[in-house]
Amino acid sequence: VRESYRSMIFGDGGAAKSLLALSHGLAVARGAGTWLGREIGAGPVLYLDFELGHQDVLAHGCNSQCVGIED
Repeated sequence: VRESYRSMIFGDGGAAKSLLALSHGLAVARGAGTWLGREIGAGPVLYLDFELGHQDVLAHGCNSQCVGIED
């Protein structure tokens, strides 16, 4: 993915898309240099997980102040 380009991973449920995205994002964020045998750059990463609903986010340890939402 080129710098400043948006990307999306999609596929069947249970295909490990979230794990793939997290692995790649962590490698970029920590400046690993390579990921799965490919050269990668370093930089900031924004990971958005749209699988969880509002109540699930709150139940997993994030309160309304950290995400800017109300119960």
